[in-house]
Amino acid sequence: MIRTAEQYFELLTNGEYRKIRSRQENSFIIERRDGIAFTPDELSQGTREQLYIALRFALVLMLKDVHSMPVIIDDGFVNFDEKRTEAVMKLLKELRGDIQILFFTCHSHIASKVDSGKVIYLSKESLAAGQH
Repeated sequence: MIRTAEQYFELLTNGEYRKIRSRQENSFIIERRDGIAFTPDELSQGTREQLYIALRFALVLMLKDVHSMPVIIDDGFVNFDEKRTEAVMKLLKELRGDIQILFFTCHSHIASKVDSGKVIYLSKESLAAGQH
């Protein structure tokens, strides 16, 4: 699982962070590409969120054959800057062949990054009429 999380974390951080090492105290050490190590608490909020996304998706992928269920994300990336949003959307595209992802957002700049054929727009009117 950690190897998969490392791959996702490297993708999410555009290669800035490369290693996730487990510590005996039930925590992690994160290694930046220059070899400097950090605890999760020492990372910026955005990088820490990217780490947790990488770990969650690695766990979901590991368990998918035993507990197959969709991943539901409700505006989970609204605090990301453009670069982080691009990276996480790239990861979601890679994962969509392996797991079902239901991604909800009310932000058009985020929705625009999803293939238009994969988007369902919900409105009060369409919900009242039973349409999507």
